[in-house]
Amino acid sequence: MPISASRLMTTIGFAVEGQTAWGVAPPASNPGIYLVSLNAHAERTDAARPAAPVCEQAVAQWVAHVPELELDGKPSPAVSDVVACLQGFWLPDESILYIGKATSLAQRLTQFFRHRLGNRSPHAGGHWIKTLDCLDTLHVHYCTCGSVAEAEAAETRALDAFADQVSPASRAALVGVRVPIPFPNRVCPTHGRKQTRLRRDVRR
Repeated sequence: MPISASRLMTTIGFAVEGQTAWGVAPPASNPGIYLVSLNAHAERTDAARPAAPVCEQAVAQWVAHVPELELDGKPSPAVSDVVACLQGFWLPDESILYIGKATSLAQRLTQFFRHRLGNRSPHAGGHWIKTLDCLDTLHVHYCTCGSVAEAEAAETRALDAFADQVSPASRAALVGVRVPIPFPNRVCPTHGRKQTRLRRDVRR
């Protein structure tokens, strides 16, 4: 059964404190964690998409911007092959697309919104989200934490809790994924890198 933003937060001992549209920084400068979702309502999961809405034009610009990018150990992959690879990382019944932590929620999310796909900074950790063509429909659900250390621990617990509840059917559909964390999340602290198919995906 897919998990909502509200239930995931509750599972790790927190509650959603606020919601904002993608591109709009929350009025919170505290440390915290945030969930990027297809759903505007934190308690719902019905906006999940059966296939990854990957934008071929965005991927083409990424491949051109990062000539070092490799797919399955081979440099200069075809755009269509990168698109197909990304689609193999999609969880079709989940509406949570990213789980992140922040020293300052407002600052970190602003960095995320303006990050360019393929750059090393300011937010390469979730930059695959910029391959999607639905950014203007996304929502961010967040909660504050008492310290940076608490936010880091909460992010790890949230990623583990998310992975634990992914359905067997969705797990079986994944291609080359070690742990079923949300689509743009590239690393899970307790399991390491999500995959090894796409490498050198940021500029040196």
